[in-house]
Amino acid sequence: MSGLSLYAHKIVGDQILILGRWMALHIADPTDVGSDSNEVPTIGTNYSRVDLQGKMSPFDLATGRSTLIADVNVGPAFIDWGLLTWASFWDAQDGGHMIMSGPLQTAQDTPAGKQFQLLAGQFSIGKTP
Repeated sequence: MSGLSLYAHKIVGDQILILGRWMALHIADPTDVGSDSNEVPTIGTNYSRVDLQGKMSPFDLATGRSTLIADVNVGPAFIDWGLLTWASFWDAQDGGHMIMSGPLQTAQDTPAGKQFQLLAGQFSIGKTP
């Protein structure tokens, strides 16, 4: 079976940015079933999913990818969030359905008092090169 064209990646990807605009952070792979069991807990932690509306580029027709265009800061953590290794996109700020997930380019330890940060350009989604 053939893969999607770059044009198809752009069409589908741009819809994902509309549907799944809430980024969650995880200490392990949320798997294809979209488990939130390893997402940072929200109660008493100062963590919540990040609204990425306007913070991701449109999918690029040449690469089939979308890149973070604005810095993202979460926290500071009230408790140790652990080593954050995965991010996922959801259709709701709380609960909802996972649209896609992938490993962070660089895992970040987030102890109490520290802020999780992704700088513009440090995160992208889409077609695997």
